[in-house]
Amino acid sequence: MKGNGALVVYLMAQAVIASTGPDVVCPSQPLLASVSENVILQCHLVPPVDMRDMTVEWSHGHFNYTVLLYQDGKDNFKEENKTFTNRTSVSYQGLNKGDLSLRLFSVQLSDSGTYRCSIHIEKLQSSCYVNLSVAENKNNRSEHQQNTDWENNRKTEIIIYCVVGIVIILILIAVACRTEKGPECEFRSFLIYKLRSYTMCKIHSHHMFSLLSYLSICQVSTK
Repeated sequence: MKGNGALVVYLMAQAVIASTGPDVVCPSQPLLASVSENVILQCHLVPPVDMRDMTVEWSHGHFNYTVLLYQDGKDNFKEENKTFTNRTSVSYQGLNKGDLSLRLFSVQLSDSGTYRCSIHIEKLQSSCYVNLSVAENKNNRSEHQQNTDWENNRKTEIIIYCVVGIVIILILIAVACRTEKGPECEFRSFLIYKLRSYTMCKIHSHHMFSLLSYLSICQVSTK
């Protein structure tokens, strides 16, 4: 009698599953990944059901772009979104145990978002959701920071060189004016005034270009 009772319970459970379908279960915690990593988006059925001859679909985002579509025992690549071409797969051995997990290769920043894992069994459809968050690779961030620091240091060096050059020119002209008198000295005094005006400004590359052009014209005029 006990054996018959267990059999009845089992048959009743199977009847309930057949009418409502298995539950599709996904992890509640978001999955974190770095750019270029390979990840697995977990999804499985409770109780396990052989899905090798059924339809499994993974989609992404608000527009439900098809990431992977498995039906009739094979992948339907025509329905896949181009951004996921050759970057997805499911475990065909796991399908017979109700494992629908999606393997996503070489993830990109644009892969972040919500993924939907769906099954289609005859007229029944069920799904669950997985959140994926992709961040920049630490090595890439470090390299980018180093390049930025180098550029900032280079700009600082250029500004220092420009200021030092102008100071040297001012000193030379001042010394020359002390030893000479006449129109040339008056011109140099005027030039010192102009150079001081330049040093009052924040030195940029276009300021330096204007200064050099001005000095060239003055040199020709004195000749």
